[in-house]
Amino acid sequence: MRQQQLALLAQRLGTAGARLSERHVAHHEQLARRLVRAAGVDLRARHLQLATFSQRLQALDPQHVLARGYAWLTDAQGQCCSRCAS
Repeated sequence: MRQQQLALLAQRLGTAGARLSERHVAHHEQLARRLVRAAGVDLRARHLQLATFSQRLQALDPQHVLARGYAWLTDAQGQCCSRCAS
């Protein structure tokens, strides 16, 4: 009788351990999928942010500013004029 109870408990323990292991594996697989998805979202957001920074930086490029119609003025000594009175 005692041997049967121990055998039954050992079997239950083995089955419970296997189920727990399967749950852990499934949970880790789910976390891995979430991580990949989150990394993709983050990468796209950073790419968009980088493109925005690039556009803003290009807009400040002196050559682009001059191309929009602004002028670079210097005085007789070649110094930059920052005011009309200069």
